[in-house]
Amino acid sequence: MKRVEQLIARSRRETENEDDCSTSGIIDQEFVDYLNDAQDQLQSAIARQHKDIFIEQADYDVVARQDAYALPADTLLNNSVSAVFYSRTGQTRDLTRLRSSTLIEKIFDDSLVEPIAYIRKTGSLVLNPTPSTSVSNGLRVFYVKKLPTLDVRRAKILTATTLNNTITSLVADITAFFDVDSLQQENYICTVNRDGSQTMRRIPIDNIDSVTGIITIAPGFVFVDGETIVDGDYIVSGYDATNKSNMSDTCERYFSAYLNWKIFRRDSSSDSAEQTPELIEMQTEIVEIHKKTDDDIKFPAISDAQFIDDDDQWNFY
Repeated sequence: MKRVEQLIARSRRETENEDDCSTSGIIDQEFVDYLNDAQDQLQSAIARQHKDIFIEQADYDVVARQDAYALPADTLLNNSVSAVFYSRTGQTRDLTRLRSSTLIEKIFDDSLVEPIAYIRKTGSLVLNPTPSTSVSNGLRVFYVKKLPTLDVRRAKILTATTLNNTITSLVADITAFFDVDSLQQENYICTVNRDGSQTMRRIPIDNIDSVTGIITIAPGFVFVDGETIVDGDYIVSGYDATNKSNMSDTCERYFSAYLNWKIFRRDSSSDSAEQTPELIEMQTEIVEIHKKTDDDIKFPAISDAQFIDDDDQWNFY
């Protein structure tokens, strides 16, 4: 998948909208908004039929007498949970699957010490019944992840210094492009490398000095192990943003077609009507392609490990 900047440049050429100044033509932000619409539309279409493609895992510490646990911020629709597992020991080998239940099935019996089910709520899940003991890494949730939003490069990092998973200094290069207004609107920034891959996300900002390039990070921010921020990286605007979609390369043609379709409609061009059937056909084809990503033989699911013996791994031939 090409970077957002490249997709916009292509669409400008194909729709004859290469003037991107603020007084005439179509500004980049409109293209960015349309690309996000395209990504949302396509992910929704794929997830309706093949949500496993977007499954992610999150592990939690279970806290005694706490039943509610917030789902990850990037959960699609705030409640798209695929499966929940509980381990009484915190060991992976002891994970057992919890069944999905509803609020009317909530158990208030204090004599039950371990959850046997979970309840979906907007932005969280509730263990049922409430666990009576704390367990480190006792909860594993598989959820449908919403893709990061798309943006263009807003600034280039001149220098960045970190210590103990915090950013102690961040300075943008004022001699390069530096879109201060767009960065301040979202209150959060993310960083990407030259290829558009996320390197750090969800960075809260308090202030940006347009003269010195100094970006003040809000107190309390701690980045996740494995994230990095280095000189020469680029800054994009948003809580969880990138400038290259995480969807497969086969989706790039849909992004370009959708972008052109929206621009033609904005220009009141008759070309938009001609492109509508092609866009629908393309979406249908891409959804079908994702359906066929796993054509291996399917066996009945085994939810209890006691029914698996040592020879089972050799019995699939």
